[in-house]
Amino acid sequence: MIIALISVSTVGIVLFILSFFMTDQLKEIEYQVEQIRISSLQDRYLINNKMKVLEEELLSEPLDVRDYQKDSNTSHWKS
Repeated sequence: MIIALISVSTVGIVLFILSFFMTDQLKEIEYQVEQIRISSLQDRYLINNKMKVLEEELLSEPLDVRDYQKDSNTSHWKS
């Protein structure tokens, strides 16, 4: 019984010491996820800025209401 207790405690101590020298894969995954998150936020920011520029360009042109008025002679609706 004493031999088993000594064996288990020795293995436990060895594994405990080895755990300090092993690389933490969870930190690597967290870093990769953080990089993806930052990249997606940057892409979203760029897309939003481009959308604002496009909206401003489209809205800055004067609208001619006559082009959008419904002409009764060219109506596609049947009465």
